[in-house]
Amino acid sequence: MERMNTKLTSSVLEPVYVIPYLTAQARSGIMNVSASNLSLAVAGNIICRIQNNSTNLMTSVESILVNSSASLGYSIIRNATLSGSLTVRPVYNLNEKYPASTSTIISSAANATVSVSGGSTLLTQLSLTNVFNPIIVPIIIQPGSSLYFSSSGALGLNVTVNVIFCEYPVS
Repeated sequence: MERMNTKLTSSVLEPVYVIPYLTAQARSGIMNVSASNLSLAVAGNIICRIQNNSTNLMTSVESILVNSSASLGYSIIRNATLSGSLTVRPVYNLNEKYPASTSTIISSAANATVSVSGGSTLLTQLSLTNVFNPIIVPIIIQPGSSLYFSSSGALGLNVTVNVIFCEYPVS
């Protein structure tokens, strides 16, 4: 099978995702990453929000790499309504010469009191493996908007959500 675009190589069957153009973006200092390590003490929800608080930058979510202790169902939702509170996670620039983004805020939580509703559901799916990337093309978040990774699980579920993103001026 011939790939139509050599910039993107991703599959739920390949736990390593090769996206060559990300290397150049990381070198140029526009690539940022944030990780959330979440565990459920009781059955509940896993929520990760990527929020663009800028007035003049678009956030391009390049990858959401999820590693979980069990296969799980998930949804990717744009501009949902959040119930409960999330913890803000650190953001790092992949090139240590540059400061990390302060415009895109990554926050997450794992408990029974946090959930999302409404918004536009872009994807709902059951993962086939414990390590997966639910997006295969970048998702753009406009200024003032947000994107949610939402899942639920049983007591003891451990999930790591890694968000890789860039920011670009609004044209």
